[in-house]
Amino acid sequence: MPAATVLFASLLTLLYLYLTREVIRRRRAYRVAYGSPEDHPDLQRAIRAHGNFQEYTPLFLIMLYLLETSTGMTWLCYVFGLIFFCGRLSHAYSLHVAEARGLASGARASVTFRFRFYAMAQTLTTLGVMAGLLLFQFAMQAIG
Repeated sequence: MPAATVLFASLLTLLYLYLTREVIRRRRAYRVAYGSPEDHPDLQRAIRAHGNFQEYTPLFLIMLYLLETSTGMTWLCYVFGLIFFCGRLSHAYSLHVAEARGLASGARASVTFRFRFYAMAQTLTTLGVMAGLLLFQFAMQAIG
């Protein structure tokens, strides 16, 4: 069993369920069935936090599984999983919690921006390095 993939798929699913619950909670509060009306910015943030999560997470899990099962470097998969998970937590926090608490306005806006910047840097760097490793491994097998 690919242990790192199983662990991070489970943790990321729990985070996804939390983000889903927050979108549903806000939709119910505002009685909004579809879309993201401009007069409800906290609903828009919740939808984007949820959407951004589901845009990157499936690709990460596929890449993690491929890396873990093809290289045997489970320890490295734990490192990638931890970095990606922390990045997704930071991104959710920045869009979903910090902005909702008013940290996105005034002098504290830079704090929220930094969370989002580093969260996306963690997400994209992890995916890029994993893709590079998989391509390298593919090339080595093709040559040898």
